[in-house]
This record gives sequence, structure tokens and C-alpha cells, in this order.
Amino acid sequence: LSPMQSYLSISIEELPLPLKLLLYFIHFTEFLLIFTSVSLMIFAMKVLLNSAVFHIHLSVMFCIAFSVYTLSTIGRLILMLFELHLIDPDGGTEDPLLIRASFLRLYGIFYLIFGLFGFTGERACATYWCEDYERKTRWWIVPLISSVAFFGSFALSYSVLFDIMTWATLLIVAGVINLLGLVPFLLLFRYNRRKWAAMRNFEERETISLNGYELSKRFQLLENIRVSKLLYKMAIPLFFNYLLITAFYFSHLLCTIPYISHISLSLFDMWIALFATSVPLMGNALESSWRATVRRMTRGAKRVGVYTNKERPKEDARHNTNLYFAHLTQIWD
Repeated sequence: LSPMQSYLSISIEELPLPLKLLLYFIHFTEFLLIFTSVSLMIFAMKVLLNSAVFHIHLSVMFCIAFSVYTLSTIGRLILMLFELHLIDPDGGTEDPLLIRASFLRLYGIFYLIFGLFGFTGERACATYWCEDYERKTRWWIVPLISSVAFFGSFALSYSVLFDIMTWATLLIVAGVINLLGLVPFLLLFRYNRRKWAAMRNFEERETISLNGYELSKRFQLLENIRVSKLLYKMAIPLFFNYLLITAFYFSHLLCTIPYISHISLSLFDMWIALFATSVPLMGNALESSWRATVRRMTRGAKRVGVYTNKERPKEDARHNTNLYFAHLTQIWD
């Protein structure tokens, strides 16, 4: 079945009462999860853009992914109306609204396939320009990486929607894309850890010529390791969710009992909404700076006293800057 045929494959009125109630419960739960996930993602975008959880490039990429998912939920809500037969398709699967809603839905799902690939590309840039990645913002990185995900998602959505690509072929393509993201990601993580270990080892400094490491480069190495660990912790549960979502859809395609097949499709959509809800919650649970930003944004600044505005004595800014970096160097040493 094509995605459009799947949502029109069975009428609610034909279902037995227990299955009809189960289907209504699944749809109602999915509806609540969709609005919960969109609300959490909008709040997460504010957190990412107003904190130092990730580098600005990675934060913008997360915000783009959250925005694409939000757009795909519009397509899902329209498909839900077709599935419950609250809207009758004009011309069956040739209905323009049904086609646009199915495309939006597929586009949001397939964009997730390129998630790890895009994050690996950004971390590769952070490793390559380790010396000045924090100081110099290269704004072309995000459009370049995101354009690959945009065009790739468009090609996959169009191919599946109009039966150019089978689901078996899609599974192979998705596996290859994720391997192209996972393997370099692990290699970059190992590379940064080895660099950091070599820099901390006094005996190896002269051998590997790491004496000239600047403070910014040391910080970027630690930041690469911290972000890679955080993404790795988030990727493990996301990977198992991805397998479960795939299992739900293939059970829908392979099951010969129409009622069970349709319920598998509904569980597939509901689990995507649950999966999307868990992403901002995982970021809050795994990262302390995320939690600190959430507390600051939700509670607001506390007024602890009234201070008079006194004129501060003029000091040499260059002297203070040199003193500040001298103290930082002593701390690192």
C-alpha cells in the first residue's frame, strides 16, 4: 500500500466496537502527544538559542529539525481527519489535499533519517577548525549541511509517495545514510579523545608537537568531547525508538488482517509523536546547562537587593584583559 492508500484502507464504521474504541484512544493520545511535543520543541528552541548547551551551529540545526517536525504535524493532523473519515477524499488517492498532507508527513519523517549525518558533519567542522571554531562563526556550514537534508528528504518523500521507491529499498537507503553518519561520528569522538589525552600527557607533548596548543583549542577539544558524549547518550534511545517505529510500519505492510494492520499504522503515528516528545525531555535530563537555562527562563531573575549606581574607577582595559588570560593559563597548566 502507498501511504495515501494506507490511511484510506478501512472505515471506522466497519470496525468492531472494542477495536473502534481502541483506535479512538490511540488517536486521542496521539493528538495530545502532538501538541505536547510541538510545545516542548518551541520551548527547546528558545533554550538552545539562549544558552551554551551547544555551539550556535548545532543549536540552529536542532531548531531547523524541530521546525520541520512542527510542519509535518500539520500534515499528520489532516491525515488523521481523512483516517477518521471526517473528510471525504475527492477522487480517492488523487485528492490534492491528501497528497500534500502525505508529502508533509513523509518529509518530516525522512528528515530525521539525515539527523545523525548532519550532526556528524557539524562536528567534523568543529574538529577541523578546532583553533578558532568558537571565535569565528562560519555561517555557511549550517546552510550547506541543511541543504543536503532538505533535498535528500524531498527526494525520498517524492519517491515513496509516487511509488518510485519501494519500502525495502528505502530501508536499505536509510541504513546506509545512518551508517555514513554513525561511523564518522564515532571516529571523530575517538580522535578528539586521543588528542586531549595526548595534550594532557606531559611526556608525549614534545613527540606529538602539542606544546603550542592555545587556550581556545584546548577548550574546543573539551567541547567536542562533551557534545559528542551528549549526542551519543541521546542517540542510543533514539536508535531503539527508530527500530520500534520501523517495526510498527512493516507490521502494517506485512499483516494480512486488515484491522490489525490499521491499528499498527495508528501505533506507528502515535509512537512518532511520543518519540518527538522525548527529544527535548532527554536534553533536559542529560545536560545541566539545559536545566539551568530552563530554571532561569521559567522562574525569572530574583531581586536580591537594591544597589546604587556608583561611578566605577577607570582602569586600563588592556591590562585587565592580559591579567584575565594569564590567570586562565595558570588554571589550565
